[in-house]
Parts: sequence; structure tokens; C-alpha cells
Amino acid sequence: MSALNCRYYGFECNFEVKGDIKDIVNKMREHAFEEHKIDLSKEFLSQMSLRKIP
Repeated sequence: MSALNCRYYGFECNFEVKGDIKDIVNKMREHAFEEHKIDLSKEFLSQMSLRKIP
């Protein structure tokens, strides 16, 4: 299981998603675009989820 959180990217946002990489990447991309107006690439998010930034 992997996780991504908006705080990893410097946002003061409590959004966090956990699950398998494909699902969390899609959910995080959707959230980042809708809430923060940022288009994060699937490749970037996949790498971030694998690195498990604290």
C-alpha cells in the first residue's frame, strides 16, 4: 500500500489518499487539478509514491 498527501508538495491541505499506486495517482491528480489548479504528471506522482516522502 502506498500513500500521497498534499503536504508533501507544500500545500496546507489535509488531503491524503492510500491504496495501490494506480488508484492513488489518479485520485491525487484529480484532487491537485480541481483544488490547487496544478496538473501533476502520472510519472511524477508514481515516483513520489515509491519514495515515500515523510
